[in-house]
Amino acid sequence: MLEQARSGTALTFRETMTGPFAMGAADPEDGARLGRDTGSTMTLRATVTVADTAALHTEPRPPARLDGTLALPGAGEPVAFEDGLFHLFPASGPSPHTLMVYELGFTHDGMRYHLTGHKAAGERPFVGRLWPDTTTLRVRLHRGEDAAGEVAGAGVLRLGAADLARLVASLRTPGADSLGDAVRARGGYAWLFARNLTGTYLPWPS
Repeated sequence: MLEQARSGTALTFRETMTGPFAMGAADPEDGARLGRDTGSTMTLRATVTVADTAALHTEPRPPARLDGTLALPGAGEPVAFEDGLFHLFPASGPSPHTLMVYELGFTHDGMRYHLTGHKAAGERPFVGRLWPDTTTLRVRLHRGEDAAGEVAGAGVLRLGAADLARLVASLRTPGADSLGDAVRARGGYAWLFARNLTGTYLPWPS
């Protein structure tokens, strides 16, 4: 088994996803089609902070924190948000084989909004879909404090190859007390990621 990092060693990385999005749409695919037709987009720039990489190997797995900005159609300047949540391989999710869930709240023009998004494999995952599944985020924008609010807009954001390279380059390990501890923190996260993807896309025959 891969040796874990010291408890308390954090991991951070920056992620940027953008794609077609439309206000007034309730379904992400419909919002993406309308966004492409009208040239309307959303861009999510987030810093993911895993407070304790050792805790990732426990059950239930704690969520990581999201902070950053969201560029919305017609909003002018990007809107800042903090204390959002990033769930990696959650026990349950909005779709079969949910891989990641994103949740964040923010205020714009005096109104509260809540963005939810997820990356997921299909009902019958196959390895040829691994790249698009892990880089495609289907989002819904809700009015109010949580996902129970009315859907105000929807769309599909994607992480490009260059964005992925920047994500990897942005990896940091605050709290690591040595180079070895930093390597273990990064390696443990990569091992968790690879193990769960292997279990989803290349399951052992029963």
